[in-house]
Amino acid sequence: MSSRVVVRYPWEAPPDPATPTEVAPGIWWLRLPLPFVLDHVNVFVLEDGDGWTLIDCGLNKDSVRGIWERVADTLFGGRPVRRVIVTHFHPDHMGLCRWLIDRFGGELWMSETEWIWSQFAYESHERNMEAMLAFWRTHGMATETIDAMRGRGNFYAQNVARPPIVYRRIAEGDAIEIGGRVWHAIVGRGHAPEHICLACSDDGLLLGGDQVLPRITTNISVHYQEPLADPLRLFMESTHKFGHLAPDTLTLCAHDRPFFGLHQRLVQLREHHEERLEAAWEACATPKHAIDMLPVLFRRKLDLHQQSFAIGEALAHLHYLFHQGRLERVTGDDGVHRFIRAD
Repeated sequence: MSSRVVVRYPWEAPPDPATPTEVAPGIWWLRLPLPFVLDHVNVFVLEDGDGWTLIDCGLNKDSVRGIWERVADTLFGGRPVRRVIVTHFHPDHMGLCRWLIDRFGGELWMSETEWIWSQFAYESHERNMEAMLAFWRTHGMATETIDAMRGRGNFYAQNVARPPIVYRRIAEGDAIEIGGRVWHAIVGRGHAPEHICLACSDDGLLLGGDQVLPRITTNISVHYQEPLADPLRLFMESTHKFGHLAPDTLTLCAHDRPFFGLHQRLVQLREHHEERLEAAWEACATPKHAIDMLPVLFRRKLDLHQQSFAIGEALAHLHYLFHQGRLERVTGDDGVHRFIRAD
């Protein structure tokens, strides 16, 4: 991907954890820690009449609960939480949802598909572990890596409090009034099945979650539950859903810092994936499985946590080309799927 800078940051540095930063009237930005290479997630607190609406939650960790307690003491002023809006089901966004609602009140609002996935991921990972590992084996994952992944157990349940069983659905185009602003729901796909973004066109604001990030690219993966999925196509299509927003929209994103330059960044994301697709196609002059593609698509050394994302993303690029008819998929005597140019 081009290294040119296409976004502008209004803030030179992120806030310290537990120090809310007002990014627009009535909207505060919090930066919560993550124990990974990507070491933070941004969440947002919105004034909502005599209460508050929270956008995303952070991981289910004692340290993050402590930050929320301090924020309640310094910012909430005794006013209740009315809603917790979760953009998508991933652990850093869903993790503390149940605890926040039990502790401060309010309802869970999210899309139907993301709510269903939160239930599935929490309950079923252990019993489906071997199905997941068998899927990765068919795409070239080494036995030692498979054994290490088996040893992780249910990563989702380790980082997410049991998701609430009652929620209120957000769907494409819904208008949600929060603190005198009207936000319209835009559904993004590819990174998550039904990721909710919220746009307030009147004030030039977008709560973008993981769908549009300013510096890194959001992970787009094929998973074992849908082995022939084409999530990269869904993501590329979703980048066109923000075209009606003003050029000077401030995007409040889940990682890095809020930024200006939404449209330029969307173009850059499309170009980035097109470049990676061409690199993948070039590499498949000889048969390649997904693991073979990691050094082609990723230039850095990957730990186990990153590998689990990287193989899914490599497969997303291979599937995009496969579904376009540019690659063929062949299965060897070892049971591993490999891809080769169709020309």
